[in-house]
Amino acid sequence: MEFLFLWQILQLFFTLTVHFNIVYSMVDLNKHKSLCPHSCACVETNELSTKLTCEVSTSSEWENTCKEIHTIFSDEERGLELKLSGNAVNFIHHLSCLPELKSLDISNTSLKLRPEVFKGLRVTSSLKISSNGIKSLPEKVFHGLDHLSELDMSHNEMNHLEPDTFSSMHALTSFDVSFNSLTDISLQFFSSMTSLQRINFEYNAIDVFSAQHIANCTGLESLNLHHNRLKSLIVSENDTEVLIMRGIKSLDISENPLECSCVIGQMLRLLPELRPVLMSPQNTLCSSPDSLVGKRLVEIESASLLCSSPHSLMTTPKNTTSVLTTSSVTFQCAVKGFPQPSIIWKTPWGELFSKDKFPDEQPDSSLFGKSISMRKKYEEPNVDIVSSIHIDSTGNLIIKKIRGSMSGNFTCLALNVAGNVSLDLEVLVFTNFIPIAIQSQFIGAYCATGFLVIGILVGLIKMAINQIRHKLYFIVPLLSKSPSTHHPGDMSCGDSVLVDVTNSSGSQDGSFGQEATVTSPLLIHRENSNESNKHDAGDGSYSPKDWRPKAIFESLEDARGKLRYGVGRKMERVRKNVQSIKESGSVYVHSIVETGSSAASRMKAGVVMGVETVKCHVQSIKELCGTGYMGTQTISMVSVETDVDSNERREVIKQVTFV
Repeated sequence: MEFLFLWQILQLFFTLTVHFNIVYSMVDLNKHKSLCPHSCACVETNELSTKLTCEVSTSSEWENTCKEIHTIFSDEERGLELKLSGNAVNFIHHLSCLPELKSLDISNTSLKLRPEVFKGLRVTSSLKISSNGIKSLPEKVFHGLDHLSELDMSHNEMNHLEPDTFSSMHALTSFDVSFNSLTDISLQFFSSMTSLQRINFEYNAIDVFSAQHIANCTGLESLNLHHNRLKSLIVSENDTEVLIMRGIKSLDISENPLECSCVIGQMLRLLPELRPVLMSPQNTLCSSPDSLVGKRLVEIESASLLCSSPHSLMTTPKNTTSVLTTSSVTFQCAVKGFPQPSIIWKTPWGELFSKDKFPDEQPDSSLFGKSISMRKKYEEPNVDIVSSIHIDSTGNLIIKKIRGSMSGNFTCLALNVAGNVSLDLEVLVFTNFIPIAIQSQFIGAYCATGFLVIGILVGLIKMAINQIRHKLYFIVPLLSKSPSTHHPGDMSCGDSVLVDVTNSSGSQDGSFGQEATVTSPLLIHRENSNESNKHDAGDGSYSPKDWRPKAIFESLEDARGKLRYGVGRKMERVRKNVQSIKESGSVYVHSIVETGSSAASRMKAGVVMGVETVKCHVQSIKELCGTGYMGTQTISMVSVETDVDSNERREVIKQVTFV
């Protein structure tokens, strides 16, 4: 009976406790519902956390809501789980006004990440920024979130992640970047995230992944690489990598184009315990070689997975080719091997081009001391041609607008895990312009010689013309102009001609005067004769008697008369020139005299002004230092005058007495 009584008491106590907790929870829930900010709703409250959902549309509304949340929940001992909805572009610029949060969900809000958006935010558990169309992450955007354990960035548009962005997230245990566009992952990406337990890369475009990527994730339990472009999962014989892979409890490499080669075989041989942990084994199938296409990976023995080194390497064009400058050219490289060898092109200047990614485990890793590019442009200042080189999806090297400096040996290197092979292709770049250096020199020499000969001929002809003109200087006027009324040919016998062929004595300066006197007059007497008149008439009939001494004398007299006439005209021209020179000289001398007189006048005025200035200065000093009385003072002034015309110098002394 006592035992039954005690049992009933315990049941009653338990029932009262349950009812009390229910009532307390309802009261507490109603309390928080009444304290919820204006734009928020308290969705659920329990002993561990308070869930709060807020919908905000404007910046001012967000400022008020953020302050209310901080005021109401700043002393909340339970964790606050906050979910924001609405268009975050319009209101979220910073989140530092929020109190410490257990989790923050800003998914599907069109959030635009800025470097300072999470500055001052304190989140201890989870951050979700999925479905926001994020294409890239600003540097150090997560700086300060050191205690964050879960990060969800799924359903965005990122194609690359920088390792430094997550360098401070040492406490992160879950990393989700599924449903993005990632193509490659750096080997150092997870080096600082040593606490990771779950990694989700599903539905991306990653084509290379190895155990070295997760070498620092010693506690990793789940790795999801579902639906990527993986051809293999590389696992080396490194003990650390093997140990980490053995700790994985869930591995998903399904729906990838797996090459069932010795690379996959090595993974299965080193990690036989991976077969049971493979997720979706029915979708983890081989895509090559042909003999294993469609077979499940878990059903294949590792010993049957083989590799063959690259062989039968061939380039198109073969060995040597000539290419026209500024044209586009494509170089092909075909090779056989399994797994499919990667193609690397090496240029004559040492740059590497390939479409594939190469982890450090690949053979001939010393080759990768240089960076490998997929495309590159070549531009130079003051050059209009822009050349470019890129690799297409099949490994062909395409060069657009090739230059002469790109001539040389292009090397095609094919390699896989089983070995490598290379082949050189010599490329000669030529131009349409024919080399005409020697021809142009000959043409230039011919042209120079031709112009020299022409110049000599022209010079000789001009010199001959000048000589002829000089000889006929006095004859040409007689042939072109009619003589005056006193032409010597019209003089009768007994007439006299006075020819002034003398120098007239001029003034003292040696000039010629217009009224010059004849110092040596020449009086010529000429006799008229019928023979001479007949000769001048020019009737064209000559008889033997025309050659008599008398006729010859008359002809000579006629020639002398013409000569005197020409000399007279020449002297008249000279006389006019001398007169012009005299007049110009007189004007010039007169100008010099006037200029000198003006300069002397200005100098004289300057001296007088200087004396007046000295007087004023002395008077000022006297007044400053004494009583102002200077007494009687006498100043002597000496001026020098020079007559420019006569070159006479005269000194003038003037005395001025001041009282």
